[in-house]
Amino acid sequence: MSSPPTLSSLLTYQQRLHIDCCRCPHKLELTPEAAIATFGADMTFVRLRRILRCTECNARGRDREISVYPDINDYYAWCDRQKYAREVEKYGQAEADRWWNGRGANLLRQ
Repeated sequence: MSSPPTLSSLLTYQQRLHIDCCRCPHKLELTPEAAIATFGADMTFVRLRRILRCTECNARGRDREISVYPDINDYYAWCDRQKYAREVEKYGQAEADRWWNGRGANLLRQ
């Protein structure tokens, strides 16, 4: 059985951490580095949700009123960057740029 993902997994794909209150419009977005510095690299998403409390309305995560999740768009951007790097290796910069500009996605190359 595999262990649950921890905040250190955010670094793999450079994903931001989103923390949303389900009771009020309060939202928080943290970079992977800030999330790890604040909560620790070994903190799991489930455990983090359980200990959080909204500073605006006092909703509690253990009552399933707080949502904690990694940014999926950051993952897709990471996949695109990896594909771009493979295209450059395989076909060269000009072909990779042609692929990048013609794919129709709105994710930024970093």
